[in-house]
Amino acid sequence: MPSSFSAIATSGRNPSSQLVQRPPSIGNMSNGSTQLRPRPNFCSMDTHSSDGSSDEDESSETAYTNNLASLVQQAGWSSSISGRSPSTSQLPPIIIPDPLISGTTVRFIMSQYEPLFELIIFKPAHFIMKKIKSRFIMHVISSNVVHWSMYLGATIFQSLLRDGELANIRGYLPLLDRFDRLCITQESNGGTSDVVDRLSAGLELAFLRYITSDTSAGYALVCRLAPLFLQLALADPSLWSRNPTCGVISLAHTLVSSRFELVRFAFMDAITSLILGVPPLINFDTSHPAIIDNEPHPMEWVHGCPSDLIIVVVKINIWRYHDSGGQPCPEHLWRELEAKTWGWRPRGDYSQDESSSRCVVRLAIQEGWRHTVLIYIYLGMCGLTSHDPRVQSSTQQISQLLKAIPSETAAGIHFWVPLVLAAICTRSEHQRATFHRAILRAGDNKAWLLRGDDFAAVLDGIWHGAAANGEAITWGDYIKARKAALRLDISNGSC
Repeated sequence: MPSSFSAIATSGRNPSSQLVQRPPSIGNMSNGSTQLRPRPNFCSMDTHSSDGSSDEDESSETAYTNNLASLVQQAGWSSSISGRSPSTSQLPPIIIPDPLISGTTVRFIMSQYEPLFELIIFKPAHFIMKKIKSRFIMHVISSNVVHWSMYLGATIFQSLLRDGELANIRGYLPLLDRFDRLCITQESNGGTSDVVDRLSAGLELAFLRYITSDTSAGYALVCRLAPLFLQLALADPSLWSRNPTCGVISLAHTLVSSRFELVRFAFMDAITSLILGVPPLINFDTSHPAIIDNEPHPMEWVHGCPSDLIIVVVKINIWRYHDSGGQPCPEHLWRELEAKTWGWRPRGDYSQDESSSRCVVRLAIQEGWRHTVLIYIYLGMCGLTSHDPRVQSSTQQISQLLKAIPSETAAGIHFWVPLVLAAICTRSEHQRATFHRAILRAGDNKAWLLRGDDFAAVLDGIWHGAAANGEAITWGDYIKARKAALRLDISNGSC
């Protein structure tokens, strides 16, 4: 890791030793309020009292305790999101970090999030990574709600690292409930910066929801964050549509926005619409081609999917749920997307000091996404079955590429969506077993958007149902199997 980030994350100590340090504790919930109390004695101190405690710890904690009187502040829900106002006991807390101990929690957050950067297979050049991490640190420091949502995330990560499958991560759900409500409250006193903070924290909480509960809970929160995304995107004229006949927000310009919160939401919306078979939350303008940026695309280095292909995915999502009218897709439309997908070429502008094997893995992941999009075009847009030779060809390609991408490694996370689409199309029992194991292993990493065990159940349903004995399936068969095995508890009733 870059030295500047390590220095902040570990405060001069070995990163591996920091991972097993005790975090600042989260206080008990009582009387409808949540008290988060980071304890200053998490950090190693040079001066200790005779009984082993730190005088600085005691004075810091006393100062922090004295400030707790104003910790909880009432906040309302947005009626457009919830439909009703909660009772006083349901209101979320406003968390105010104390300056005396905020450095303690920041160091703890960094120590737990730093290993996630090692999962980046598409890691850009060293100087770009330093800039990315510096921006990440500044965001944690400058935003109360981001600070505490990531503090909660760091605590969950440490629990997983320490206890593995025995970790009681569902015990954090009450705290997640309160932070969820904080992020989607209607009142905003800080203008655009407040919206940025709440969207950023909300997306992090959605990620934690996928880890601690299930796919349905994570997706439900993403749905409730859509108004924040629109509010923030509409405040930036550079993101407005260039085509008055299309959506109001340009997807291509959103994907190169300097606000990573917007990029992250757009990616979540695209992938969940595809893999869950639900309408997209945002009706983007997809008429503008992908914009080539000088730096690696944030979405690409985190998830491995090129922006050109994400735009094709969103085009299909929008056509399926807004433009199709239940009619077959005109040939010229899907042919155009097919040509764009085949015409995409990978970029090689990443770090120059990495091994050849890592480069091979990266190219294999990108090629897997190409064939994923092709399968989606043929099944989701053309109405073909899984037995179509083109679908089977892409399925076989993903199966071969899997051999270069061990699913038990970090690289397997980036290959999760290609695995699911290939799994629903394969006719081979041997490949089904291979895909099933790979999806579960990739999901066990708990660093992807959706849960592997949820989709293992979906695959079992379709393999023992419509696709039993190698029968051909349609995209509609997959959606039916998903709905049967994985219900989405959201208010619009469409899932």
